[in-house]
Amino acid sequence: MWFPLFRVIAASVFFAYAAAVTCLAAPPLEEISFEEAGRVVKGVRYAGKGPPVLLLHGIFENTRVWKDMGEALHAQGYDVWMINWSGHGKGDQKSTVHSPEKGDYSFESLVTKDLPMSVDRIFQITGQKVLIMGHSLGGLVAEKYVAGVTRSNPQNPKSPIVDTAARRRQVAEKVKGVVTVGSPFDFDDLPLFFKIFTRALEPLAKRGIALPVVGPDIAPTQQQSAQGVREIERRVWKLLAQVLQRSPIEIPGGVLKHSNLSREDEEFFLLMYKALSGMHPDLTKDFLRWVAHRSFDSRDGFDFKKALETDVPILRVTAEQDRLADPERTRAMVKKLRAHGLPVRSYEVPSTGHVDLILGKQAVPKLLPVLQEFLGDPKTAVLKEEFAVPRPCGLKSALQWLRNS
Repeated sequence: MWFPLFRVIAASVFFAYAAAVTCLAAPPLEEISFEEAGRVVKGVRYAGKGPPVLLLHGIFENTRVWKDMGEALHAQGYDVWMINWSGHGKGDQKSTVHSPEKGDYSFESLVTKDLPMSVDRIFQITGQKVLIMGHSLGGLVAEKYVAGVTRSNPQNPKSPIVDTAARRRQVAEKVKGVVTVGSPFDFDDLPLFFKIFTRALEPLAKRGIALPVVGPDIAPTQQQSAQGVREIERRVWKLLAQVLQRSPIEIPGGVLKHSNLSREDEEFFLLMYKALSGMHPDLTKDFLRWVAHRSFDSRDGFDFKKALETDVPILRVTAEQDRLADPERTRAMVKKLRAHGLPVRSYEVPSTGHVDLILGKQAVPKLLPVLQEFLGDPKTAVLKEEFAVPRPCGLKSALQWLRNS
């Protein structure tokens, strides 16, 4: 009598333990690669049975920045895809262009080549509309893509950049919604810190130097010959991570709120070391031109600022302390766009900066609920809480606000 009962209990305990281990373990990571006309876009996938979500990184980043959020979305049933932009990625995961010509790694090439190719392939493989979420640069690329930005002749890579209603309709057939995370509308009102920083990079960009190469950014076949250099680089980055983690001074412009990244030393170092990538001179020159001239144009003069029409719902997520994608300006722009009937929303996350908005220890708990709400049905989502953090009025309150932030 007792033996069969014991077997039932033992079996129940075993399966409960196995289920718990399965839930706690990281989902299997599958490498992906899309290729078209010599352009190879690489990345990773957490395969799932739910709707496909494509996560796009920002400048100086790679797919590693989305690891925590990707795992969290996968745990909620989503089919998660993450790609490296051309010129970004580590080792064998670096996306490249064979026999590249001038401009093949530019912003407009990401909008007209990298992203369309990736969305097309994901749509073909899954048979479902794709949900797109991009941080900083990634959100900018996604926004211009759904705005119908393309080449006047897609078969001719030298044809002019245009935005058309026909292209917007084509994209809307494959894209369900877009979430931009810390993405500016343009580069008109950046803080002085960003202008100084970009001016310092300009001489390197003019010489065609990729900026900067950090971490293990070489193929495994080269690892042995470069082992000594990489060890020095690793130590330098470990020291930098410790300085950033312990510094009482915040980086200007709301780039990073250090307290939101207070992880264990080794974990924080690995995050910094693995999540950063070099940026190709093509893309560097684009950003330097935009910041220096307060412009946002293509190399043939197309004004990206005017490409705001969309048939795809967009949620613009901002960080309270971020001055690269200023929340107050974002709300004002979103209000204007909504007045013209465009399906655009904004959502502000308090007490965060540009980088820790996705890499902070509270990034997933803060973002996941609103993302689930929006991604579930971008057209009808009712966000539970849309933050509108009050800004200071008067000198005394302004000083107090600056002291607290």
